Amino acid sequence: KLLAPDMVVQAVDIPFAPTKENIESAVSFLKETNYAYLFGILFPTTTLDAVLTEAHKQGLAGTGQHQWFLSDLSYSDIISRSFPRDSPLAKSLQGAGVISASAGNTKFNPTLQLLTTALQNVKQNPEDMDFIRSVLPPSAQAFDLDAPAFLETPGLIAPFVYDAMIASGLAACDVYLRSANDTSPPYLDGTQHFRSILQQSFVGT
Repeated sequence: KLLAPDMVVQAVDIPFAPTKENIESAVSFLKETNYAYLFGILFPTTTLDAVLTEAHKQGLAGTGQHQWFLSDLSYSDIISRSFPRDSPLAKSLQGAGVISASAGNTKFNPTLQLLTTALQNVKQNPEDMDFIRSVLPPSAQAFDLDAPAFLETPGLIAPFVYDAMIASGLAACDVYLRSANDTSPPYLDGTQHFRSILQQSFVGT
């Protein structure tokens, strides 16, 4: 919205285990938008293949008139396989791009720098490190918390996990505060929590 205020985005959901009809309907919807640029979060491999094959069938991929971008979930699915020449998948993937999510660079993102500094401070605090060791599950006991690189940077995942946890916490507080005047004890179910998460607005990393 900030960099492209006039951009119009339309989304269509596909179930995790879609039927043939689900995919045909989703691709048909995308075709009716007349959009030339399409971004797909398509997982697992069977869904990726089925959607792109149907897109080729409906003239929405492999025509030279549409640009497909896929999330980095699909990266290994694409580079680890070979596709028969002129097959629907080969034509659909020709020229396709892969977009990876990133929190950015600390030089240009002050809030990410704050998170980075906070993580580094945790590493310098023996009490914090002892607490981390005490709550690690058995499967993570072999993780080297004393490695020089540990907590030096947030890495690729931590900024997103951090923002998700903040959004989840703010949403829970919001539901609690809105129910404070009720006679019954505050109650939080999954639907309430999810709807409240969608309403949250804060400056993340």
